Amino acid sequence: MLGYLIVSETVFGVIFALMVERRTPTLMEVLGLAALMVGVLLGIRAVAKANAALEPRTPVPSQEANIACPRQQ
Repeated sequence: MLGYLIVSETVFGVIFALMVERRTPTLMEVLGLAALMVGVLLGIRAVAKANAALEPRTPVPSQEANIACPRQQ
């Protein structure tokens, strides 16, 4: 997951540089930044799917099990 952070740092560094230079990005810069961000999002999605597949599924208790029994007097 550290690689995603490094890529994000690059993207925000380019955005900051564009702000310092007071200019808008070229089409190639926009496409490059978009490609980097799509790669990060796809990577995070793949890791989340892999983690979800590894976790054991626990059965959901039925509603009847959650109803408290009335006290007998």
